[in-house]
Amino acid sequence: MTLVSNLEVRVGIDISDFTRGMSAVDNKIESFGKSVGTGIMALGSGISTIGDKMSSLGASISSATRPLTDLANSGLEAAAGFQDIMVQLQTFGGLTGKSLEDVRQKALQLGADTKYSASDAANAMLELVKAGYDTKTAMQDAGVALNLAAVGGMDLEQAAGIVSSTISQFNLDPIDEANMVLDSLAAGANASRADVSDLADGLKNVGVVASTMGFSLQDTTAALAVMSNAGIEGAEAGTQ
Repeated sequence: MTLVSNLEVRVGIDISDFTRGMSAVDNKIESFGKSVGTGIMALGSGISTIGDKMSSLGASISSATRPLTDLANSGLEAAAGFQDIMVQLQTFGGLTGKSLEDVRQKALQLGADTKYSASDAANAMLELVKAGYDTKTAMQDAGVALNLAAVGGMDLEQAAGIVSSTISQFNLDPIDEANMVLDSLAAGANASRADVSDLADGLKNVGVVASTMGFSLQDTTAALAVMSNAGIEGAEAGTQ
C-alpha cells in the first residue's frame, strides 16, 4: 500500500511538473508571437517610411531635372527655328552649297560672339537678302545691323531693315557706305531726345525727298534730331 501511495504521489508530481512546463512553453510561444508581430509591424512601418522617402527623392529629382528638361526643349526649339530661317535664306536668296554654308557659319559666329542668337543673326541676313543683297554684302551688313541694334535697343531684324532702307533712300553703296547709316543714326540719337527708331521713322517719310533735293544722310538726320529737341519726333518729324 505504501508503494502504491508513493507511485500516486510521484505520478501527481510528474503531471504537475509537466503541466507547469507546458504552461511555460505556452507563455514563450505567446511572447514569441507578440515579438514577431511587433517586428513585422516595425518592418512594415520601416518599409512605408522608405517608400515615403523614395517618393520624396523622386519628387526632388524631378524638380532638379525639370530645368534641364526645359533647357533641352528650348534648345531643340531654337535649333528648329534656326534651320527654318536657313531654309528661307536658301529659298529667297537662292543659296546653295558653299554660299549657304558661309551664311550659316556667319550666323553661328555672330550668335556666339554677341548677345544675339544665331537665329537673330540669320534673320538679319534674311532681311538683307530679301532687300536684294548678295551673300557677301548681307553677311557684312549684318554686322552693321548688329551694332545698330545694340545702339538702338532693337532686334536685329528691325535694325537690318533700317540699314537696307536707309541705304536705298540715299543711294548709298551697301558695301562701302553701310557704316554711314550706323554712324549718322547713332550720332543723331546721341545729340537729341530722339532714339534710333524715332530717326528711322522720320527717314521713312523724308529720306527719299531729302536725297532727291541733294541733302545727305548726315544733314537729314541732323535736321530730324533738331526737330526732336523741339518736340517734333519720329514719323511726325518727317512730315514737317
